[in-house]
Parts: sequence; C-alpha cells; structure tokens
Amino acid sequence: MKEKTVTIPFARFERLEQLAAVLESIKESVVITDRHRRIIYANPGAERMLGYSRGEMAGKSSSRIFEGIPGNPPHLADFVEEKADAAGWEGEIFNRRKDGRIFPVALTVSPVLDREGAVVGYVGISHDITRLKEYEAARRRETERIEAEVIRRTEELAGATEKLAAQQARLDAILSGVAEGVVVINSDYVIEFMNRMLVEWYGERTGQKCHQAFFGRKTPCPVCGVKEVIEGGKDFFRFETTDRRKRHYEVVATPLVEPSGRRRIIEISRDITVRKKTESLVREKNLQLTEINQELKRLLRVKSEFLSLISHELKSPLTVIKGYLKLLSDKQLGALGSDQEEGLRAALTETEHLEYLINQFLDIAQLETGKYELVKKEFDVRPLIRDCIRTVKESVPSQKIRFRIAVGKDAGIINADKNKIRQVFRNLLENSVKFSPEGGTITVRGERREDSALFVVEDQGVGLAPRDQVKVFERFYQVSSPLTVKHGGLGLGLSIVKNIINLHDGEIWLESGPGKGTRACFTIPV
Repeated sequence: MKEKTVTIPFARFERLEQLAAVLESIKESVVITDRHRRIIYANPGAERMLGYSRGEMAGKSSSRIFEGIPGNPPHLADFVEEKADAAGWEGEIFNRRKDGRIFPVALTVSPVLDREGAVVGYVGISHDITRLKEYEAARRRETERIEAEVIRRTEELAGATEKLAAQQARLDAILSGVAEGVVVINSDYVIEFMNRMLVEWYGERTGQKCHQAFFGRKTPCPVCGVKEVIEGGKDFFRFETTDRRKRHYEVVATPLVEPSGRRRIIEISRDITVRKKTESLVREKNLQLTEINQELKRLLRVKSEFLSLISHELKSPLTVIKGYLKLLSDKQLGALGSDQEEGLRAALTETEHLEYLINQFLDIAQLETGKYELVKKEFDVRPLIRDCIRTVKESVPSQKIRFRIAVGKDAGIINADKNKIRQVFRNLLENSVKFSPEGGTITVRGERREDSALFVVEDQGVGLAPRDQVKVFERFYQVSSPLTVKHGGLGLGLSIVKNIINLHDGEIWLESGPGKGTRACFTIPV
C-alpha cells in the first residue's frame, strides 16, 4: 500500500500563531459562533466587554446576549444572520453585560464558509461606542445650544437694529464672551467684527476679506456662508470647513438685516479638530478590523482543512498497523515468546491511544465545521455506563480503583446520541482514574429532575482549584500537575465533552476543591 506524504507549509502555522496573538491582544470584542449561533470562541476583549468568562460564553447562544434588550429590534438575531449569510452585516445595536448593564456597540458580523462555500459559522467583531454616543449626544446638545443662541441673538440684533449704535458696546461684550469664534461679515466678504476667541485664533483681521484672512484664498470659498445666506437668501446655514492651519470647524451662519435692507451675516465657529481625528481613527480601526476579519476567516478555513486532512492521513496507516498487531496478538501469524507478547501489548496500547488522539482531532474539525451531528434515540444508559467502566478498568489494570453505579431507573432512560454519551462517560471516568489515589472509589450517580436527567461522576482525587474549574473545558488546557505530566494527553477531551453536552441542549460543570475530589456534573433534557 503506497503511503501518502503530507507537507504542511510552516508559514501557515506562523500566520495562525500571529493571528491568534492579534485576536488575544486587540481591545475589540471578537466572538466566533457555529452555524447555530453557539459561541465557540471569545477573545479577552469579549470577556472585558461582556463581563463573562470564555467558559461561561462557550457553547451559549450568542442571541441570548442581545435579544430582548430595549432599543434592539425584535428578532434581531434572525435579521443579522440573514444579512450575514448574504454578504456580512454591520451596524449599531445594544448589548448587555453579565451585571445587566446595557450599552451600545458597533457590530460587524461576517459568515465563515467551508470549502464548498456553505456557511458554517459567524465572526462578530464589536467595540463599545458608549463614549462616542455620549460625545455625539453632547455635540448635539452643544449644537442645539449654539443654534438656539444664534437664533436668540439674531432676533435680539434684528429687534435692536434701530438702536444699533447705542447697543454696539453691549453686543460686542456678549459676542466676545462666547467660547466659540464669532464673526460678522458683510455682503462684500469684508470682516466687520471678530470676537475675542476668533482674534486669539487668527489675530485681528477686521477690514480684510474673510476668505483671505481665514483661508489664504484670493477668491471666495466654494462653500461659503455669505453666498448661502446673503446671496442665496437662506435664514440658516451650517457647514464644516478647514482653515489654512489645517484645523476643522463647524460653522453656523445666519442673516443680520438692517431696516435699510442691508444684509450681513453672523457666523459662529466651533473647533471640531479633535472630533475629526477621532472619526478618522475609528475609520482606520474599522479597516484594520475588516482586514483581520478576512484573514481570520481564511485561517479558520485552513485550520479546519488541516485538522481534517492530517487526521485522515494518519488514521489510514494506523488502521493497517493496528490490524497487523491484532493478528499477531491473536497468534494467527504464529506463536510468540513472553517478551514478544509483552512488547506487542504495549504496542497495541500505544496504537489505541494514538487512535484516540486522532479521533479527538477529527471531532474538533467536525465541531468547527458544523458537521458534528447527533443521532438521537431512546436507550437505557446504565448498561452503557457499565461498559465504559469495564473498558476503563482494562486500560489501568494495575490501579486498584473501586467503581460504584447509583443510577435510578427513572433517570436511566434518556433520548440522546448513544455513541456521543458513551464518549462523555468514558472521558469523565478516565479523568477520574487519572487523578484518583490507589484504592479510591469512583461513583457514577444519576437522578431524574423536572425536565432533565442529572448525571454525576464523583471521585476522591486531588481536586481542582477554582481557577481551573472553568478553564479545563477550553481546548488544549491542562491543569499544571505531576499527574498531568504522567498521564499525558492533548487537553481536548473535556472541550469535546462540553460541546457534546451543549449539542444536547444540556449543561456541564465541575464541583471541586484542592484535596476534596471532583464531581463532574451534566444534564440531558428529557
């Protein structure tokens, strides 16, 4: 049989590690879900923004976080999914932290596609825009205040035109005290008055043409308050402009009409340079996030393809090796000496362990691509538990571990994927054996609740610290312990177990403490 050689470019791993580092370090929240909106990845930015740990978010429906929040449209999750499936979606919504606080976010959702172009998940990138919204609200209030002030003062000026000479000093004092720049310009574009703030910005420019004084132009500006108000007859005109110092201003222009019919304008300018820089920075960040999102989708696809490819390529020759080892073990190819039999048993054990690791890689690949399907049927779980205990006992014959089963008949009948539930019990039992003392007892309990069956695998082992009780469900996470080094493993088992339970719409958690043993609990809806 001709073996195939698989070469994986090192650059792919480098790019993957670089992207992972970026995702873990950026301030924005990045959440990845499967096709059913269940969260399969959340970066530290998401933990900080939402107040949930990754373990709390893992496997939960993302729609539960922002559905039902006042201000969000009904059926928001369905709407976003429909738009994201087509070409991605971005917009502003309200989100809710773990402590119940509601806040606005800018959200971008993009689909994750498999090799055939089918949607297998979504990538959501969001950032908290509370400060931006507060700034916009403050800006609106300030603009309204300025507009109201302009209108009020224009009305005062219009009503006081006949007594303009007597009231000129008072008017100058009022305009000079305004924090914004105020200027009065006649129909010839000549500056007749500048308040103190405007003089501080540009120096005294009274008597000069406004376009020359402020912008260094020989001709009127393309967008001009004089043109719009005096020549165009508008009662109100607001625009943004940039002066020769490259500073940005928001300008409000209104008319001043004398009884003689002579028309002038008054312009109030507010420096918005900081706001413009902020908006530019936000646009730049959005572009960066878009590029990161595109690269993330590509690398996720490459990673899934790699896991599936390498697992299949390893499994095929391993099956042949295992078959020949079994033929030798059954002595169908001739008798063996005692040393040969002992070596053969060790080879079979390691082969089965390698097969187990490869199957874990395949499970991870299927979970990421949404191909991890359940085949549910009703069955009695108690014989399955006894089979799992027997298999675990055979794998560690030297350890004198006692096993007890305390599962009632009412809890024993469940509707689930039998093979997947077998995988759950076997993994939990193997973990309990790894960390149990010689002569310890492992108990499997089961009881019926209102709408679910509760199962507990309880041991008398070394226990877990509180910080590890959530993290052990993360992929590739292993508790720092001499027993972990002794027994090895990839740290994938409990992550797969949690996904299996989540696919059954159940829950899984640990109850433990250092030196107090561990209770691994999970529920299956009935």
